[in-house]
Amino acid sequence: MLNQTPLASSDFSADHLKSLFAPDGFSRASHHTELKSVGVIGGGTAGYITALCVKKAFPALDVTVVASSKIPVIGVGEATTPLLPKLLHRFLGLDVVEFYEKVRPTWKLGIRFDWGKPGDYYFNYPFEPGDLVESLAYESHINGANHQGRLMSRNRTPFFKQADGTIHAGLHYAPFAYHMENRRFVAYLEENLADAGIKTLDRMVVDADVSTTDRIDSVITEEGDRLSYDMFIDCTGFRSVLLKKLGAKFVSFKSSLLTNVALTAKVPNHGFIKPYTTAKTMDSGWCWVIPHDDIDHIGYVHCSDFCDLDSAEQELRAKFPGIEPETKPVHFRSGRHDHFWHGNVVAVGNAYGFVEPLESTAIHVIIEEANMLVNNFPETLDQIHIPKKVNERINNRWDQLRGFLAIHYKFNKKLDTPFWRFAREEVDLADGEKYLHAYQESAPLGGRRHRLWEAPECFDDAGYDTLLMGQEVPARMMKPKCTEAQWRERYDQGERILDTALTHAEALEFLAANPDELRRTVGDESATGNSFGGMLEPLY
Repeated sequence: MLNQTPLASSDFSADHLKSLFAPDGFSRASHHTELKSVGVIGGGTAGYITALCVKKAFPALDVTVVASSKIPVIGVGEATTPLLPKLLHRFLGLDVVEFYEKVRPTWKLGIRFDWGKPGDYYFNYPFEPGDLVESLAYESHINGANHQGRLMSRNRTPFFKQADGTIHAGLHYAPFAYHMENRRFVAYLEENLADAGIKTLDRMVVDADVSTTDRIDSVITEEGDRLSYDMFIDCTGFRSVLLKKLGAKFVSFKSSLLTNVALTAKVPNHGFIKPYTTAKTMDSGWCWVIPHDDIDHIGYVHCSDFCDLDSAEQELRAKFPGIEPETKPVHFRSGRHDHFWHGNVVAVGNAYGFVEPLESTAIHVIIEEANMLVNNFPETLDQIHIPKKVNERINNRWDQLRGFLAIHYKFNKKLDTPFWRFAREEVDLADGEKYLHAYQESAPLGGRRHRLWEAPECFDDAGYDTLLMGQEVPARMMKPKCTEAQWRERYDQGERILDTALTHAEALEFLAANPDELRRTVGDESATGNSFGGMLEPLY
């Protein structure tokens, strides 16, 4: 990996990550159930990923996706987390070369936040934890905390051109994710359903029959069909058709997450492909910039209470010259339902909950939810305690995400506009309050030998540290673990190597001509160290 420092907690060890999506199935799934059939109601990213995961883990199950071609794919740029490459290429076994040919992804090493202090200030949030205390002490910012963040500042990728012209490809040593165009990705997933043995029905589900045991007996389609399955997975998006039929209640996160509209557009990148997602502070929210090989997808995420669509478009065009004529609004609400699993219904994706586009949580939590479902799949439908515990775990995870994202709004001082003043004064940190208080007493949170809370793969203690340090939230800081001389020696050594890194476009061209190297990006099990293939040494 690019990370210079071994992680103290086994929660992020190579063995843990390897077991999360082991080649023979999700974590420790039992692969036994007395259920015979599962109906995945709804398609798109949530429906197709969940169907593929369930079928992979339980090959004997009859899995059917019921989705209507009348419901369009949103078709915006989508940023992801490192869980997606593991899911696609390690667990599901989908060929990475074919994936690149059909989906045309670019890489995401992390997020660049144009956030925090006024002016040209920014901070990087790479996927790997780094030496934040040392970077802050000796560089006066956190962007030198690891090699991956330093590559982001250079707009370079982990591919290095040596003196003799040889290219050393090292993406497989780094935690990375994908940027994708949503339509291409959904079409790719759909293509793989038949090969996985999953049936599909083009139907619009509009209602359901509920039994006296608060379970769905069958779903009713617009075409007049009644379709019955042992278990139903609600992937109907914000409609939440099956959860609502069972009386699930919606828990709003509006007091913490103010935004409710994203105005999407495209802008030419002229071949300059950044290896990260950008989150840019705007007057009434923020804008994502997701780079693709031919164009950048952008989206102004804002609050309709502070900004109408006309004003949002005017600001977007002023700050991003050259935007294509067409813009498209996407409306959403932040919150979750009180049940992830109710009777014989499990809801995945937007059908259960949605926070907001910050931090690319959407596909990440779909994968987490599919993982939770597969590892706790019912042997029979009379189980009570396991569904109750699963609901508690998933609810807590979403509440943690709520607080994590609220931190972004509470302390961002980049602009002094009505929206941002309101956010700083009124945003409810909710679950994030406990992380903030612990951080203020002794930072960084990730510097402890033993963690205070359960550690998810993303949006964890190290994430809080990056966001709070990046926004310069005061805290009692731990002492650096090395002297400035030690830091400088290793830092300068790394700089000489990082100066040889390729641009994103150059690296994509190299991989297109070397498909075996592309396969190594997702399949080299030896790439589990904490240095860049022996090239980059730990900073201390």
